[in-house]
Amino acid sequence: MPVERITFSAQQSLIRDYLLQSQRDYNKISVQATTGKKVNTLSDDPANLSRILSLRSQTSSQEQYSLNLTHAQSTLEYTDSRLGQMTDVINRIRDIALQANNTTTSSTEMSELVTEISNLKSEFLGYANSQFENKYIFSGSATNTQPFTGSTVSFAGNTSALYAQATQTLQIQTNLDANSFLMGNKATATGATSALNLRNSGDVSLGLAAGDTITIGGTVGATPLAATISVTSSTTLSNIASSLETALRAAGDGTEVVSVTGGGALQVTSGAGAITGLTLSVSGKTDFNTALTFTTPITAGGGTGTSGSLLSGTGEDVFNVIDSIVSALSSRDNTAFATHLQRLDNSLLQINEARASVGGRLQQIDATDNFLSSEKVRIMDQLSLIEDADVTDVYTKLANKETVLRLVFQSASKVLSTLSSLSLNLN
Repeated sequence: MPVERITFSAQQSLIRDYLLQSQRDYNKISVQATTGKKVNTLSDDPANLSRILSLRSQTSSQEQYSLNLTHAQSTLEYTDSRLGQMTDVINRIRDIALQANNTTTSSTEMSELVTEISNLKSEFLGYANSQFENKYIFSGSATNTQPFTGSTVSFAGNTSALYAQATQTLQIQTNLDANSFLMGNKATATGATSALNLRNSGDVSLGLAAGDTITIGGTVGATPLAATISVTSSTTLSNIASSLETALRAAGDGTEVVSVTGGGALQVTSGAGAITGLTLSVSGKTDFNTALTFTTPITAGGGTGTSGSLLSGTGEDVFNVIDSIVSALSSRDNTAFATHLQRLDNSLLQINEARASVGGRLQQIDATDNFLSSEKVRIMDQLSLIEDADVTDVYTKLANKETVLRLVFQSASKVLSTLSSLSLNLN
């Protein structure tokens, strides 16, 4: 049987490989002792690789959610502080207005108080145009656009919502619809505008409510009008126009037309007979009655008449309310003042409702943050079970590996020295 000869070079290679393996074993245990973890590279535990990657991905997501919540909290806390300042301004305006609306107030005093209210409006406008981290907080998603501009203030932002991703399935809105709580969603009325949201050109609500009855008065030719319109929660301006047209045609020749103009007014076109004294009225609703009265007779044969222009809105335009307070005080119009003071109270309610919404979101952030903290603990506990090393066991193994490595080096040194001598003797 032939005997294989192991060359000196091959013997050296075998010893080197054994030394390297012993060194690798020692290094692996040494890293575990340093980090306290038995899994320091993905190859350390292939069986749990998928689970480890999943848990680490969840940890990364949780950290991002926490960052999102921190920023959302900062944004909403800043928003809340600005709403609080707005509330303070409205209350100061109310106090000054009540002080000014007094028969004993002199012209000079009135002028000074009105100027103070105007200055407070400017302060309020500044809060409405507040920025957080160089972004306008009340301009919807158009955060680089100043939302409120002009002496007759208009809204230049949009109503788009911004959200923070709080968890995989939860988003928390971080902004407010300023067009709603500061402008009352004001817009020119259209045919689709709810009758309950109609406002006059001065932005005062017409006060229609479900259950009201609109009485149509006037004459077509020599025939008197005696029709009514029942208002429901679904009645629109187009419905009012259509009912008015039906009443006019019943009293006229059937060619009368009523439409809603682009400016938000009702336009009546006569038939063969003239239309005179045309009114739409609701008992006790002065603003509605005034807005929908046709003061000029509509001539026969296609003549037209137009009501007052109407606006649509679900609330108060706060800036308009302040201007109206100033106007009523300046003209010492007590009736108008009473109307606009009530509107000021409505404005305060709108701002407080917006602030309550912010408060609710801040509470939601606190609850979500607590949930994320508990989830982080749960995930880290699961990772610990897979990755963390038994410190006592690791240090015992490290000592053993260190001893083995030292002995291997010593043995290898002797073996290599002997082999080297034998090789020289053979040569």
